[in-house]
Amino acid sequence: MINSVIFDIDDTLLNHSGALRKAIDEFYDSYIKGSSITKKDFRNIWNTEQKKYFDDYLNNAVTFEEQKYLRIQSIFRQIGVYIDVDSAYEYFLNYLKMYEKNWELFDDVKSVLEELEDYKLGIISDGDSHQQRDKLKKFRIERYFDSIVISDDINSTKPTKKIFTECLNRLNTESDKAMYIGDDYKKDFKGAIRRGLKACLIDRNSNIKIEEIDNNYKINSLMCLKSILKKVKKE
Repeated sequence: MINSVIFDIDDTLLNHSGALRKAIDEFYDSYIKGSSITKKDFRNIWNTEQKKYFDDYLNNAVTFEEQKYLRIQSIFRQIGVYIDVDSAYEYFLNYLKMYEKNWELFDDVKSVLEELEDYKLGIISDGDSHQQRDKLKKFRIERYFDSIVISDDINSTKPTKKIFTECLNRLNTESDKAMYIGDDYKKDFKGAIRRGLKACLIDRNSNIKIEEIDNNYKINSLMCLKSILKKVKKE
């Protein structure tokens, strides 16, 4: 029987993609508008470079601080502009303010967390420990979680088994008694399954509330979790 429910943060609890999109557009309007680069093309450049350098950080190729200015330098190079490290870092700090300003918790989060009072709750998230914890603190939801494991804390990222094992150990539970909810098919869904957890893929753009995939589940809202947990209890 499931006794623990573990969540991803970005695009599961918090609308990371929405905040990112708004921040990129604000950055464009502040610094790029009027150039030959369209907003659409700039978004594509930004997303490509951000993913590249954040993956480098997760793979320990660069530090978290280095990826901040390296991605900005690379973005500007893509539009034919060279900037030094200090300028790139200043641009990044301005972008960061835009991103943090646009953080939003999904509407279903708090009510669902309150409904799960009979379960031990955990977090598994890739990223910088301070930033990811700040997201939970801003919306005052960190108190719901018995274990918060961020990749930065243990030098291990999803979908490796280590990060899932760390959270299970802190919750004092076993894999077959835990369910993991996240938005990334490879890192969250398949990663959890490989470690032996029940998995729930969340796709908030789907029109279907609940689907069964790979003997596990796909949902379009956390409001579906209660039904999933009841179903799993009967299995």
